[in-house]
Amino acid sequence: MSSTAAPPLTVVQPGAGAHGTLGTIGVVFKLWGHDTGGALSIVDHPFPAGALVPPHTHTREDEYSIVTEGQIGFRSGDREVVLGPGGYITKPRGERHTMWNAGPVPARMIEIISPAGFEHFFRELADLTADGPPEPPRHSGPGRPVRPGVRPAGLAARADLPLPPHPTTGRISPRPPATATLNRPPQRDHARPVPPRRRDHGQRERAPTRRSAPTLPRCR
Repeated sequence: MSSTAAPPLTVVQPGAGAHGTLGTIGVVFKLWGHDTGGALSIVDHPFPAGALVPPHTHTREDEYSIVTEGQIGFRSGDREVVLGPGGYITKPRGERHTMWNAGPVPARMIEIISPAGFEHFFRELADLTADGPPEPPRHSGPGRPVRPGVRPAGLAARADLPLPPHPTTGRISPRPPATATLNRPPQRDHARPVPPRRRDHGQRERAPTRRSAPTLPRCR
């Protein structure tokens, strides 16, 4: 009698899994691509109060989000929704989307990524964040600057897109155009500087006095 070996079985206990931070939100790794034959990966994302994931687009994978705690807002293209615990949403590849904590308390969601692979980008980003502030971008010859240790991994991010409304005020924060220069120091006037007024020792500065016109003798 021949016996077949049981297929590999992966068990992740509640609260288990490597964890890190992605900057604005956290990440807890649950299932990797090697656990599912590359079909998908699953991570857990805690959202602190006020957390926002900047608008971005995935070009290689679809995402499926399940809210487990708090209130999380989603915008995909021009569609927007806020989901509470038990809410599901699909985020197809090729469509710009963003997420944010829509409530005053921490929130949490499960992220299913299909196919697998993007979890490695999360791992590299979490490792880079744990090592301290990232190095400034460097140029490797002609072309765009590169940042050591991080691969694009099918991610396209843009900084000139509208942000979701603030969870308290409901206002949408405007973004400056991509060509705008932020924190530009005020330009100085290159005209000839005015010399400071002279001060008498131990006395307060005196206001300048206006001289009156000389008085001419009256003709008799």
